Amino acid sequence: GVQETAYRLNGDPNQTGLDRDETLHREAALVAVRLDSQLSKLYGNASLHILEPSVQYVWSTASDQSRLPNYDASLRNFTTTDIFAHNLYSGIDRISDAQWLGYRLTSRLLDNTGGGAIWDSGVLTIGQRWAPEGSREYQDGHPFSSVVSSLDARFSEKVSATAAMGFNPYQNNVESSDFTLSFALADKEHRRTALGAETEFVRIGHHFNASDLSMMPNAPGLPSLAGFSSLAALPASLTETSRERVQDLSLDASMHLSDQWIWDQRSTYSLETSGLKSWNTGLVYEHACWSVRLTGGRNLSTATGTLGGNFVGLFINLKGLGGVGI
Repeated sequence: GVQETAYRLNGDPNQTGLDRDETLHREAALVAVRLDSQLSKLYGNASLHILEPSVQYVWSTASDQSRLPNYDASLRNFTTTDIFAHNLYSGIDRISDAQWLGYRLTSRLLDNTGGGAIWDSGVLTIGQRWAPEGSREYQDGHPFSSVVSSLDARFSEKVSATAAMGFNPYQNNVESSDFTLSFALADKEHRRTALGAETEFVRIGHHFNASDLSMMPNAPGLPSLAGFSSLAALPASLTETSRERVQDLSLDASMHLSDQWIWDQRSTYSLETSGLKSWNTGLVYEHACWSVRLTGGRNLSTATGTLGGNFVGLFINLKGLGGVGI
């Protein structure tokens, strides 16, 4: 496909000290070809094992983007969910000018639990990317990216776990990992609020990112596919372009106090600084068509201990219409 993007600039959107009044254009083109296959084997009447190999080739190019403003784009960290992304950037303000081959193998085990219910009791995914000469700047100059993997396991109807890992084959080390253990506090039909939000759970997690700049041969180069990436399940502040070393414990919970009152909380403890990194607690009153949320907490801007600030907020949400908060 082809894409044309136009920017109308007034003032100084890039904060360069220059007053601009101009219209800029970018032309881009994309070719992507993907091949998926599926192999399966049935074990009795209870379990089905499925192997899903997939491969995708992407060629992407764009005209000069150096003078365009960048409001939303940063290089994606490489995870199992991004193996088949068509753009190596997270936003539309930048388009990757490169070609690469992504490949992934997913092993899935489905169990028949009786009563017609079938669930994924285990899903293991492993993948990597290869890039030819001229397209390796996104991978610290290496032909191959990190080897990324993820595992989702369900032990019972109410207990499950997720794990993910990124392995750097050039430095022979685990650069990032994530583990979360989840406990459901209610049956499946009661795990959503009237407005569709998830509730009735307790989650315990460990998040690790070995993105120490001293370990990077090309620092302070761009974040890359080949390493120093956060995984998909990490907090949002760590999932794009973060090279900060992180080792956190998290505890999240949400539960009904009554039919219409819900309490939830999020907290993160930094093992690097041996201190509380953030916490957020709130009360929600929910009607079938609207909800009111009172929330408060404390955020640290980074794992170094810089105080991000305390906060209190009141939010009103209308189902299907959006919301407003102070």
